[in-house]
Amino acid sequence: MRPGIGKRKRALKIIQNIRYLFQLLWNHNKKYFWVTALAFLLPAVTNLIQVVFPREILESLEEAADFTGTVILAVAMCMLLFVMEMLSSYVEYKKHGYVGDFEIMLNRKLAEAAAEWHYERFEDFASREQYHFAVMCMKEGTADAVAGCVASVAGSILSLLSLLYVSRMVVWWLWMVIALSVLINIGCEICRANYDYRSYEEYSAIDMRMVYSRDVLTWKDFAKETRLFSMYDYVSGTANHYINLLSRLQSRRGMKTFRAYFLSCVFDFLQRVAIFGYISYQAYRGEISIADFSMLTLALITVSALCIGIAKDIVRIGETAKYINAYVDVMKGRETAGHREKAVLDTDGKLRLAFDHVDFSYPGADSMALEDVSFVFESDKKYGLVGANGSGKSTFIHLLMGLYSPVSGSISCNGQDQRDVEGESWKNLFSSVSQDFNTYAYTVRENVTMFREEEGTDPGEALERAGVGWMKGDEYLTSEYAQGRELSGGEAQKLAIARAIYRDARVFVFDEPTAALSPVSEKELYESVFREMKDKMLFLISHRLASCRMCDEILVFEKGKIAEHGSHEELMAKGGLYAEMFRAQADLYGR
Repeated sequence: MRPGIGKRKRALKIIQNIRYLFQLLWNHNKKYFWVTALAFLLPAVTNLIQVVFPREILESLEEAADFTGTVILAVAMCMLLFVMEMLSSYVEYKKHGYVGDFEIMLNRKLAEAAAEWHYERFEDFASREQYHFAVMCMKEGTADAVAGCVASVAGSILSLLSLLYVSRMVVWWLWMVIALSVLINIGCEICRANYDYRSYEEYSAIDMRMVYSRDVLTWKDFAKETRLFSMYDYVSGTANHYINLLSRLQSRRGMKTFRAYFLSCVFDFLQRVAIFGYISYQAYRGEISIADFSMLTLALITVSALCIGIAKDIVRIGETAKYINAYVDVMKGRETAGHREKAVLDTDGKLRLAFDHVDFSYPGADSMALEDVSFVFESDKKYGLVGANGSGKSTFIHLLMGLYSPVSGSISCNGQDQRDVEGESWKNLFSSVSQDFNTYAYTVRENVTMFREEEGTDPGEALERAGVGWMKGDEYLTSEYAQGRELSGGEAQKLAIARAIYRDARVFVFDEPTAALSPVSEKELYESVFREMKDKMLFLISHRLASCRMCDEILVFEKGKIAEHGSHEELMAKGGLYAEMFRAQADLYGR
């Protein structure tokens, strides 16, 4: 791609994203735009008052004809400036409220966008880093920053138009000095902006690691192991290492900024020397009055400052747009994904779930996690999934439930391809207890219903069937709240099972759900589950192979493939991998 074309595409993307952001702001609160219009009109009027009134006062004093008129002019100027300042303060106050409210809405939209990511993206570091950077960029690239720059440019141009008429007697070379100072300031601002963005990207990556190290030291989830293994010194050292990196990065950023501003100040100084020198010489020769001297000096310095301000604001718009791109792309991605129309899954009658030559690999992996998997699963049957760690069992389940998408091949339900079915409709097929389940700092009732309590259902019944009927529905499951409590590992697993029972879907998935239970409790639980779910399709992943004896069919995974399948008796008769695993485990338990 030619450089010119690439720049045009980037510029077009910047314009589109800024337009998108302002459309959101317009829909959210139209009053903001009226307040912003006042914000750029008021400084223009203030600049005109500050330049014109002093000249009128000086001319009145020189004539010495009407001292009372001079006092009236001075009082009028002071009153007008006071009114302008009060109006400006009120406008800023109102704008600050509107901006804060809009930024809260943007943070919510960004979180909603990430919440709708496909599950695979959460296992991809680049996606997590993208979200972290987007959150940071939201603080730097705001609609108010762009609107402020646009308003500042408009206000500065308006002020320039009102001031240029008083600078008509200035020689050409002085304008050249002012123009040179403006160009130097623009160059310094562009260099500073580009370096700031590059350093911000680096800062985000380091900050992500520093925050994790800090969380390891302070989060309750890590507290037991950090103390048991005396991890404090190492982890705090790691956190301090990242803090030092951030500090050095900030120091370099500060030095670069200082150099840019120092160069700007030098040329501002030379410009002011030229302005004061020229106008003083003109006053010395008697070609301009003292009043003109005051007005011209203030006007030219103001004109120069306005030109520099316009240039810097334009640069800042481009700089701010880079930050805006980082989070608007995430939010717009959500809208793009949401416009794809898909069918609702038809689940009437018996279910028939089919894998047809399914392949899957994780991002960046050299080998397939699942390879050429084909199988048909039918209603009312119970399936056991066994195999060594990393053999593909959990990956298979994630694909089945629609959390992953196949690299090739297809997954279907009653002939409907998973890719053509609306995601929520597909996921409603399943009740799941995963090996990495969570309990939440909400009530027991909310942990069971997951905020989808339906009329006529009783969460208490699900708790009873899972073996924890003694839990109180209004009790909070966290020690962070007063009168809350923490659950033991076994209690938490039974709560997760109650959650799956309450949902009462067509397909149940148990992925190592009883690891924290004793073998006796596990046997009792599975006997109850299999008895009550005889009309459901059920998938059971378990390393305790005795549990799989209750399944109608057992699938043995090895290196991402289904190596064997059949009932317990059939697989034992084959004397293959399953039989070898079962005998080894039986020997371990002493038969």
